[in-house]
Amino acid sequence: MVADEYLRRTAVTRLSVSDEQASLLEETIDSWRRGANIAASVGWNRSETRKRKLQSLAYDKIRDETDLGSQHAILACFQAAEALKGILDQDESSRGRSKPEFTAPTVTYDANTMTLFDDDTVSLSTTENRIRCDLCLPADESERVIEEFSRFAESALAD
Repeated sequence: MVADEYLRRTAVTRLSVSDEQASLLEETIDSWRRGANIAASVGWNRSETRKRKLQSLAYDKIRDETDLGSQHAILACFQAAEALKGILDQDESSRGRSKPEFTAPTVTYDANTMTLFDDDTVSLSTTENRIRCDLCLPADESERVIEEFSRFAESALAD
């Protein structure tokens, strides 16, 4: 498959988590929001929309002011850069142009922060450690979803 033929698929699943795991995930989501907003502020103030450049400008501040791990701090910078690109690339005379603000209860995961296992479980990085929890999949879909999505690029966890 050539790059132009890249196929993006989405699988909507639920997690089965303990109260302690839910608390850790909520803390991670809160830190993610703060980290993305820090990166958005840095990028807004410097008119920076390039992912790697924004990472170099905001990474240390995110790590100092949140409990995010290294990879989640990087992903927060990348998310902010994408949001900024959509705004800062507009004509400056555009009405309603304002700094993006991250308010949704979500966090982005990638192959470094999430591991999908054949036993319908997933390991997720949190602000404190990794947790392993069950994926709640329909019985007839479990094998197909794990097989088709075992090589994923990115995932978003929503509260």
